[in-house]
Amino acid sequence: GAPHPRFDPRLSEHRMFMTATAGGHGWLYPDKIRKAVSRFGSVLQVFIPPQRKFAYISFERQDSLEAALRHGEMEIEECKIRLLKANKQEPGGGGGGGGG
Repeated sequence: GAPHPRFDPRLSEHRMFMTATAGGHGWLYPDKIRKAVSRFGSVLQVFIPPQRKFAYISFERQDSLEAALRHGEMEIEECKIRLLKANKQEPGGGGGGGGG
């Protein structure tokens, strides 16, 4: 089926956080990001929250994520991008138990 436009938490197991340290926002396009990070392995999803200047990338495999994190930094469209491990829980999510 068609990929769901909303962020699917089931894809977040091997997830990376990308944020620019210099160079502006010319990198913030899913196709540019996907092209840049696919050197590390198969990319399941690129998610850019609305009105935000960062992106989440979900890899298919753990070793792809680890390769990207070892790389640590990259350039997309002359912007310096930092590659960080994404938190398991979204920022501002707070605590809380399970729930269906």
